[in-house]
Amino acid sequence: MTRFLKWYCLIFIVFLLKGCTQTEQESTITEEDLESRKSEAEKIAIKIPSPIETYSFLYFSEVKFSKENMNQVSNHSKYLTKEKKALNLGVYASDLSYCVVFKQSNYALDYFSVSKKIAEDLGLLEGFNEDVIKRVDNNISNIDSLYQITNDSYTTAIKYLEAKGNSDILPLILTGAWIETMNIAVKSVKKFNPKNEIISRIRDEIFVLESLLKIYETLNLKEQYKQYYTWLDELYFIYTQIDENKGITEEQFNDISTQIKKIRALIIS
Repeated sequence: MTRFLKWYCLIFIVFLLKGCTQTEQESTITEEDLESRKSEAEKIAIKIPSPIETYSFLYFSEVKFSKENMNQVSNHSKYLTKEKKALNLGVYASDLSYCVVFKQSNYALDYFSVSKKIAEDLGLLEGFNEDVIKRVDNNISNIDSLYQITNDSYTTAIKYLEAKGNSDILPLILTGAWIETMNIAVKSVKKFNPKNEIISRIRDEIFVLESLLKIYETLNLKEQYKQYYTWLDELYFIYTQIDENKGITEEQFNDISTQIKKIRALIIS
C-alpha cells in the first residue's frame, strides 16, 4: 500500500469511525450505529486509490506531462465559499501529486503554496506549519523528499480537521481530487482503442465512483451537497451502461470524458 493510499485510509478511518460532524443527527448516533459505520468505513477505505497511484500509472505508460491539464494557481482567488474551497483543495492536491510523480519540482512549489493558502482558509493550517514550509524550501529539487513532505502535511492537516469537527467537507475534498485526477487521465487518451490500458483503468474507476457516492451517504451529506452528489450520480449512470462482456465503446468513453470535464469545469469555475 502506497503512502498516499494510507493517507486516504487514515481520512476515512478517522472521520467515518468517529463520526465527527456538527449535525444534531450525528450527535445522537448510537454505539450500534457507530460499529456499523466502522465496518462500512473499512470497506470504503480499501476501495479508494490515491492520485499518486493513478499518476504513477500514467507516468509509466509514458504519458507526457502537460501544465495545461492542471487548474491554474491564480484561480484560487475565485473560491470564496467553504464548499468551493474544499473542492478545490482536492483539485490542487491532485495537481500537486501530478507534479510530484512527473518530477516537475518547479511547479510543485506553486501548487504546495496554493494548497497551503486554501488549507489556511479552511482552518487546516496546522498541516502546513513553518517547519513544513522550510522543508519544502530546502528540498524543492528533491522529488522523493517532496513526496514524503506532501504526505506528512496532508496527514497532519486531516488530523487537525477531525479535531475541529469539520468532517462535512471530507467528501468535497475527495471529489475534487478524484475528478481532477480523472480529468488528467481522460485527456491523456489521444485516440480511442478499447485495448488501451489507460482506457481500461478509466473504465474500472466505476468502483471508486461507487465509493465516493457511498461516502456522501454514509456521512448523511447526500442532501446537503445534493448538487455535487447529483453530478457524480449522473456520471455513475453513464458508467453503468457499459456492457461487461462487450467492453467500453468509443461513444461511452466519450460520454464519460465529457461528463468528467463538465464536472471539473463546474468545480474550478
